[in-house]
Amino acid sequence: MTELVDPTEIELIVGAPRHPDQHIGRAVSDEETVYILHSQRCKDSTEDLRLCPYSKALDQGIDVEDWAGYVDRPVFLVILSRGLFPVPIERQDPVLEYLDRLKEMSPSPSLSRQIAELESARRARSSRSTKRGGL
Repeated sequence: MTELVDPTEIELIVGAPRHPDQHIGRAVSDEETVYILHSQRCKDSTEDLRLCPYSKALDQGIDVEDWAGYVDRPVFLVILSRGLFPVPIERQDPVLEYLDRLKEMSPSPSLSRQIAELESARRARSSRSTKRGGL
């Protein structure tokens, strides 16, 4: 089971400030440990962070191939059926980054169409948020 880390230290360990809505993680190669910085929303609404879906996903372990090139730095986290998936923080929209990484995996034609539809909807939504001063 996931272990709790001192809340005063977790931002320093992960190397990023707490995000209002996104979970951030860091795989520390020297320790062979993945740390989760829970979003502020999760922290405020979850009595025991070990019961958070991200903690539960971490309990399944990580796919080392998914994390290649993403260790020892903070990343946004996405939950997949096989566990936590890293998404670079440099992107403003982790969902678009996730869709980009899915496309790199040579998906089937039907999945490619679904990805394109999701991407289009996400970019349109992102554009509307930017026009209102969001993000």
